[in-house]
Amino acid sequence: MNFKTEENKKKWIETSFLILIKACGFPKNKGEQYLLNPQFFPNTYNSKKLEIDNLFQDLSNLLDLNSKKITYEITYDLRDSGNTPYASRGKINEIEISKTDENSFCINISNSLIDTQKKFIYTLLIEFIRIKLVDFKLFEEENNISEHFIFLAGIYFGFGIILFENRSEVGTIRTGFWKKTWRFLSPVLPENIVYSFAFYQKLFPNSNPNWRKILPSDFQKNIEKSFNLYSDFDIEAKLENITISQELIKNVLEVSENNGLTATAKNNIGYRKLKEGLVQESAAYFREAVKDKNNFGYANDNLGYTLILQGNLEEGLNFLKHATTTGNNDKGYSYRNLALYHHRKGDLIEAKKLYELAFDNQNIPIDFLEYHYSKLLFDMNDKENAIKFLETAKDKGEQVAIDKFNQLL
Repeated sequence: MNFKTEENKKKWIETSFLILIKACGFPKNKGEQYLLNPQFFPNTYNSKKLEIDNLFQDLSNLLDLNSKKITYEITYDLRDSGNTPYASRGKINEIEISKTDENSFCINISNSLIDTQKKFIYTLLIEFIRIKLVDFKLFEEENNISEHFIFLAGIYFGFGIILFENRSEVGTIRTGFWKKTWRFLSPVLPENIVYSFAFYQKLFPNSNPNWRKILPSDFQKNIEKSFNLYSDFDIEAKLENITISQELIKNVLEVSENNGLTATAKNNIGYRKLKEGLVQESAAYFREAVKDKNNFGYANDNLGYTLILQGNLEEGLNFLKHATTTGNNDKGYSYRNLALYHHRKGDLIEAKKLYELAFDNQNIPIDFLEYHYSKLLFDMNDKENAIKFLETAKDKGEQVAIDKFNQLL
């Protein structure tokens, strides 16, 4: 990870932590972070399978919340039918919190969310931290607190490692002939996570936290670099000079929403749009990402790819070429995109060579690679192999492949 946090982000993180300390005091866990294990979650680990009641009790205990004031309801929809194929686009409300009275809350949980494991843990923890922030009277409206701020507060309350380890997931469940696939990624940027961990460690400068050893080596190194920036940071003096007001909190929340709109975040949002089939919308985000950071290989590749999908071949090729000069592109994706360009130009032989190079450079599964390759094979009259690759794309849960496969039935 090439770590770089802009000065305005550092200021936002510092101000957010100072607000939390001023309102809630120094964290009670004295520099440590909770882990998802029997020591901190005894009720959860007391049963062989995940019991929501036990998890609720452990989270309530760790956050000093009254568990009797937090209830939940499981909701069911089409995703629970088990025998009806479906695909979803855009954001789906899988968990929602509501106040039942002044000090009580109900969390509505979609039954399908429980199957997702990491996503369920992450999402539920975000909601419990949201309740804790409201419990401290920091916020008047629980649903207006941004996920960026809640993640930072999670580190403050000691849940940073659990949030970090569960912030992304690609999963599949098979039931008979049916398969459920999901992809999940927290919108919180890696550089903001690094800087928040560094500030948290600054609160306890003489500690030797074990939690840092759990993080990937690049995160550990970047936390150390960020921590060293705080050698002259006087927390006590800063606390004396800060006054909590609704205006300050409102500004912090507004900045936290904009905080994610860096080139990386815009690229990520664009890619989610692309996976949802919203090609034109995704291109707008990729274009903004390239505008913010011209030397961003992934964004240039993604923009070139979406332009080619829309028929703007030469403009798309220009961005693909630039992506290969940045040194931070993914070779497998770059070959796939160039192959698509030549396929659309009618040069099937060159396209086939480039698709094969994409497969050879596939360090992680490349989205839509089998789908595009199957379309090329159909055009080359190799129907047998085309159907095999199309079926692979369908099994990956790619909606365009599912639609194409169903057309052949």
